[in-house]
Amino acid sequence: MNIQAPRKRPRLEITNAVDIMFFMLVFFMLFSTMRSDQTGLDVKIPQASTGEAINVEDLVISIDAQRQLYWGNKLIPLGELPAMIEGQLLKNPNSRFIVQADRTVQYDDLVQVLDRARLAGGTKVALAVKPAEDEQR
Repeated sequence: MNIQAPRKRPRLEITNAVDIMFFMLVFFMLFSTMRSDQTGLDVKIPQASTGEAINVEDLVISIDAQRQLYWGNKLIPLGELPAMIEGQLLKNPNSRFIVQADRTVQYDDLVQVLDRARLAGGTKVALAVKPAEDEQR
């Protein structure tokens, strides 16, 4: 006697694979939105033929076209800048500061910011510039 059981079609369960793919999609979407370069304002910085791109995370001090001073994205008065720098240097003595000023900012305003940064102990202060395009050296 030959008894054969009815044969079932093989079934592919893809529910687990869909769950994993959805989780990976959400993870990469969230990770890519949290990733950022330098923080600061969107100011039009001047170009310099000797400018180089720096890939290190530094603290950005910005001066916009309206002569307002920012610590990262936070608006601060000029008088608070030394305390902010001193506090950062207490956390990390090797901190570097990049002053990012709009090209329309007066030289006197820029010098005041640089002077207060140096007096507060910030010895590693740099000016942000864009590398010049199509300019011969």
